[in-house]
Amino acid sequence: MKSPLEDPRIYVQLQQLLLLEAHGRSFSLARQRETGGRMAGRQASRLRGRGLDFDELRSYQAGDDVRDIDWRVSARTRQPQVKIYRQERDRPTLLVIDQRVGMFYGTVHAMKSVVAAQTAALLGWSAEFAGDRVGTLLFDDKHCEEYAPRRSRPQLLRVLAAVAKANQRLHADLPLGDHTALNRALDIAARLARHDHRVVVISDFDGSDQHSREQLAGLARHNELVCLLVHDPSARQALPLSDLVATDGSHQVALNLNDNRQRKRLLALSAGRIERVLGWGKEYGFPCHALTTAEDTWPQLRRLFAGSAGGR
Repeated sequence: MKSPLEDPRIYVQLQQLLLLEAHGRSFSLARQRETGGRMAGRQASRLRGRGLDFDELRSYQAGDDVRDIDWRVSARTRQPQVKIYRQERDRPTLLVIDQRVGMFYGTVHAMKSVVAAQTAALLGWSAEFAGDRVGTLLFDDKHCEEYAPRRSRPQLLRVLAAVAKANQRLHADLPLGDHTALNRALDIAARLARHDHRVVVISDFDGSDQHSREQLAGLARHNELVCLLVHDPSARQALPLSDLVATDGSHQVALNLNDNRQRKRLLALSAGRIERVLGWGKEYGFPCHALTTAEDTWPQLRRLFAGSAGGR
């Protein structure tokens, strides 16, 4: 009989994260701006003359390259119009990875902690293949490991080893934290990514509050923020008709789920958290996507970033 550590639905192994490299190379966050998204992989700066991507049209000015004149638009407007292009500059990627004990939960296919670890590996491989600098904040209920952004394959391997190790430390008997770990990680992210980073937060956002909202808004204001909210279907579906023991890490309470009012309150709390965080994305203009534990991780990312094929 296999031990739980050998079950890929419950825990990740370093070798499994390494094998995700090929999948990670097949998409790129850096290409999202081409499909109208806000997840630019490299910072776009406006230049006169030829560049990588068309940005806008404006009236001709002395010194402009005549090769950039759009003759069709100029004929229509009866004024010379030139094309302005954007050129890419390096934009470090910061992955914020949640491995709190609350992530050690799943009712269908895999644990939330497994989905988060696999997502981090896929995005890390994608950024590494694109030649971007990759940094990491890996946090659990008590600790947060920092890895400064580097263009370094050896560092990415160390990060993946740390992710696997943190994942394998999780077990159901661990006490829950005090719900401040997420905000501590966001505080550190705000300190490290002051401007012009791509910040990807991979979490279930349990314990998120007004401070979380303010930090995410600040990160989105000065960087390109992407939130990937990992959830289990039980957060949005009817709970089983049975008793449930809930804990805050130090106290326990028995909940009678045969009581329809309690069932509705619990479901509203969990579903409300998901909708609240997704709503912050709409409010502050950053992409926020839900990842489910009911499906393999890679196909979900492939759908999210469809059309953003990788490549140097």
